[in-house]
Parts: sequence; structure tokens; C-alpha cells
Amino acid sequence: MNKKNLFILFYLFLSTFCLGQSNFGVKYAYRMNNLSSDDLVVNSFNTHSFGLSYSMFVFNKLDFLIQLDYSIGKLDLDSYTNYYGKQESLTGSIAVNDLNLEGVLNYYLIYSDSSDFHFGLQGGAGTALVREWIYLPDETLFNGINNLKQYFIFGLTGGTEQFRVDLRYGYFFQNFLSGISVSSKSYSYNIPDSRSLIGSNSYFSINLTYYLTNLLYD
Repeated sequence: MNKKNLFILFYLFLSTFCLGQSNFGVKYAYRMNNLSSDDLVVNSFNTHSFGLSYSMFVFNKLDFLIQLDYSIGKLDLDSYTNYYGKQESLTGSIAVNDLNLEGVLNYYLIYSDSSDFHFGLQGGAGTALVREWIYLPDETLFNGINNLKQYFIFGLTGGTEQFRVDLRYGYFFQNFLSGISVSSKSYSYNIPDSRSLIGSNSYFSINLTYYLTNLLYD
């Protein structure tokens, strides 16, 4: 799905639910990634994100979230497997900047008109609309663009009408490193080599959202 279609879907979601009860808010998230690859070993990969959240009422125990955020982080490199299967150490890092769009459905196990506290389950999916990897120089050169990746979201949500805390697990269902190759100088053969990378990624995150209740449709 290209970026134009994703923006069209985003607009249609807003148009469909704009006449119902809805909340608009701001969000912050801290994501701890678990990048697993036989080709690339990292020391750490964590990101911070800031963005917007739009909550749309479906019925008493169900609502739908559209969230758009911009994340920044750094992937600290350890080593990689070169073209000849030899492990080579890395000392650089990659700055990771993403613009993410997520759609999440909340189902509340605790939701009462007599109480402001909500607690429930959530699930959904997300995609990176724009993904930028900036290599911080080292003797090894990374090539290519880490193209759009999609992921599933599962988690717990709790809080009040205005302030929510979400604990989420996300899993990318594609090769997370597709489109990326790494090149270095082979000391054994004294010629350049290049190797495409394969890896999977999952994450745990904590999301804090403050809603300006019924700001748009009060």
C-alpha cells in the first residue's frame, strides 16, 4: 500500500466518525526494540515518539484510535556478517527517524458511567509512512533505504477519560532490514563486498496520552 492510499484511508476514518463522540489528544511513547538478525548484531535500539491521538466512540465498551507520531532513536551497532560469512565488528550507529500511523481498537473490561476509570485490551496495526535511517560514519557503509514496514499491535490500556497509559507489544511481519545492504573492504581478498540484510523486529512500549475531551465536537 503506497503513501497516497494510506493518507486517503486516514482521511476517510476521520470523515466517517467525525459526527460521533470523539476525543483529541497528544501522546508520548517510549519503545524498546528487539532486533534479531544473523546478519546484523546491535547493542541497543530504543526510540522516543511524540504525536497526536484521535479517539472515536463506537459503543459502550469499544472505541477506535488513530494515532500519528514522529519517532527518533538510535540503533547502536555491534557486528555484522560480511559477504564471505565472516563476523566483523562495528563501532558506529544509525539514527532512526520514523513517521508512524497506527489504528488501534480498544475493548474495555472495566467501563462504567459511575466511574472515570477505564481498563481494557487493545489491538491494531501500524505502518511507517516515512522511514529515514541516517548512518553515523564508520569504516562500513550501509546502502539502501529501509522501506515502509507494517506491524501488529497488542496491549493493555488503562486510565481516565483524559489520561491514558497503554502498554503495547508490537511485531513487524516483514523483513525489517529489507532494502538495506552493508558494504566493507574484505581484508582477505582486498576487494569490496556487499551483503543484503535479513532480520526481524518486535518491541515493547509504554504510551502516555492526554486527551482534550471533546475538544473538536463539544
